[in-house]
This record gives sequence, structure tokens and C-alpha cells, in this order.
Amino acid sequence: MANITDTDSGMHIIQFKDAVKELAGGPNRSYLKELVGFEACTGESALIKGGYKPNLSAGRKTALASLTNRYTYDQSGTTLAHWIDAMMSGNDTVESQRTQVVAQKIDVAKWFDSAEKEFLEMTDPSSRKLKNLMQGLWTKEDLLIIEALMSATETRVASNAATAVTTASVSMPATQVLADQTYGSIDTDIFTNVKEIFMTNYVAGQTIYLGMGPKTWGALTRNSRDVLKNQDYVDSAKYFMGGDLPTVDGVVPVVHPLFENATQLDSLLGDGEAGLLAAWTEEGITWAEFRGLKTLMDVDQADKKGQSVAYIDEFVDCCRNDDLLVVQGAILSA
Repeated sequence: MANITDTDSGMHIIQFKDAVKELAGGPNRSYLKELVGFEACTGESALIKGGYKPNLSAGRKTALASLTNRYTYDQSGTTLAHWIDAMMSGNDTVESQRTQVVAQKIDVAKWFDSAEKEFLEMTDPSSRKLKNLMQGLWTKEDLLIIEALMSATETRVASNAATAVTTASVSMPATQVLADQTYGSIDTDIFTNVKEIFMTNYVAGQTIYLGMGPKTWGALTRNSRDVLKNQDYVDSAKYFMGGDLPTVDGVVPVVHPLFENATQLDSLLGDGEAGLLAAWTEEGITWAEFRGLKTLMDVDQADKKGQSVAYIDEFVDCCRNDDLLVVQGAILSA
């Protein structure tokens, strides 16, 4: 069994980096990251801008209410002037929200024998070993996104002042939570219910995604066989690569095993829940990158009996930066 020389190891370290880079942008990558916003961040934490809403004071509301004849005014224009003043004064205070993200390290590693054959497998983007290593990374990334979608609270700064840094925990509004679903009854009404919530929030011109697990997809399809076909579901990278996403009632279904992975979702699943549902738009969820993918290959480590290690890490976070652009739900186990 041929061992690796110092010259060979240097070459394989470069090849490993190139192979990881190729897979990171390849067609087998996870596509959840393609469906959320992105922001490059620096330092150890950052604040992501979110939604805005007018903060009309009680006094301004009273002033507006008293101007009953808003569209007619006397020749001097007094009434109109008062109405304009009330509107502009009322809207000069706008509550903005900024959601805190904190750099988290996501990493994966693989130990292997320091032999030529093993090095070739770890530096070949088509090898199963390297693909499995990258799959581990993608799974952790996807879980971070689902955790942001389903978290009960977010840490935010609710102030217009640029210097404001005081944070507070903000709960997900109850209006953004669907009634619990069951495998026996879930059908296409779920898409209509989701779309209704987004329309109520004045959301227009944004693609709405609805994430679900494979078992939920199967139950929904069986319960709605007369109106649904397999191609109504985003289960292949070809939809994203071609840019032609299928929709049901204006909502794009996205099937992902992690939405029903009880082991990975232990902290998110409530009592009696078997899976999660999450609807969102790209502007409601942000992937924050503090430092992108970095690779490391240590060769012939003496304390590991001559084994080598291939290592990949990144510093990232994900947050729900606008509650009104996310809808949460759950599938009950019974």
C-alpha cells in the first residue's frame, strides 16, 4: 500500500479544496439555501434588517378620525392641509426591527488512512466518501434554516436609532401559526390557508414556499389525488436550475426529509407532533455568512496512528427577520 510523500500531500490538499468548492456549487447541493435571503456579515454578531410598520400615535389617530370630510375642503384648503399634516406627522415615526444573528461554526470531518487510494477518494468530487462528507455539511445548514423558520422567538432590536443595541426576545405572532394538521385530513386547503395569511399581510410579488416532510407529502397527495400530480412538488433540482417552479394555489411546495426527522428536530417538535410545516418568502428568512467554507487536510497525524483527516467548516447563522413573511405549522402523529 503506497503512502503519501510530502510533495503528494501538498498537491492533495489543494485538490481537496478544489473538490469541495466544486461540490458546494454543484447540482447535488441542498436547495433550501437558494430559497432564503443572504447577507454577508463581519465580526461575531450582526443585526439583520426586517419589516417596517407605521407607528401612528393615539393623538394622530384621533386627529385623523376628526377629519371626516377628508376629500372636500373649503376654498382656503384648510381641511386638506390639516389632513396632510396629520398623515405626514403620523407616519414620520416608523418602527423598524433588526434581528440578531450570531456566528455559529458548522463543521464536518472524515478520518482516513494515509494511503494513495484514500487520498484520491477524498480529493475526487465524484467519490462517494467526499459526497457523504458534504452531505453532512448540507444537512447541518438545512437544519439551521428550519430552526430559524420554526423558532418560537427571535432576538431583536426594536428601535429606529442607529446606535440602539438593546435586544429583547420577540415571540412569533399567533396569527402566523396554522391549526394543527393530521396525516388523514391534510389536503390542498393547506396551500389556500397559507396564501390567505400572506395576502392578509399585504404580501405580493414574492414567491411563497411551503416546506413539508415526505410523509406529509404522501398523505397530502393521497388525500388530494383528484387534483394533484407528482409534478406539483419540488422534488428535483431541475425545477430550480430551470427557474420554472410548480405551484399549488400560488404556493411552491418544497419536500425535505428534515421536516419530519424526529432525531434532528427534537427541540422543535411538540408533544404529539410528527413533523413540521413552514411557509416563507425569501425576504422573511436570512442566511448570514460570517465566513464561508474553509478546508483543512492534516496528513499522517502521529497520535492517530498515521491517519489523516479531511475537515470543512464555516461560520454562519440564520434568522427569521420578518415574522409576517413566515407561517408555522405542525403535523400530529395521530
